[in-house]
Amino acid sequence: KPPTISIKTSGRVPKNAKEFSVALPCSGNVSGIAVFSIGLLIQSRKGKPVPGTPLRIKLRKECAHRGPDPECDKKCANRGVCNEDKICVCPEGYMGQYCQTALCYPQCMNGGNCTAPGNCSCPLGYQGRHCEGGICSEKC
Repeated sequence: KPPTISIKTSGRVPKNAKEFSVALPCSGNVSGIAVFSIGLLIQSRKGKPVPGTPLRIKLRKECAHRGPDPECDKKCANRGVCNEDKICVCPEGYMGQYCQTALCYPQCMNGGNCTAPGNCSCPLGYQGRHCEGGICSEKC
C-alpha cells in the first residue's frame, strides 16, 4: 500500500493549530527500513512562502515481516514452529530455544539422558523407563 496522509495536498490552512497523521503501512514479505521526507510549504494569499517554510519532516519506518518463515521454521526442531516474533514454539514434551531438549518426568536417574518425551537412554548398568533400576551381573 502507498503511504497516506490525513490532510489535503493543497488548500487553505486553518488559523488554529491543525494536527495530521501519516500512515505508512508495511506490506509484502520483506523486512527493512523506509526513510523519506515530507515538505510542507505554506504560502500567503499572495502566493509567497510564509517565513519558516517549507517545513521538512524526515520520517523513518521499520517493517518486520510477520508471517510464515520457512527459514525460521527450519531452525525449530521436533515439529516446533516460529511465531510472529521469530521464536520457536515447542510442542508438548520439548523445550529450548529451538525445541531441541526433550522433557522427561520424572527426570532420568543415574546419569540417564532424556532422548524423547518420557524416554531415557540409560548408562551401562542401569535400566528402566527412567533408568531407575540397576542391572545385576549375577542373580539378584
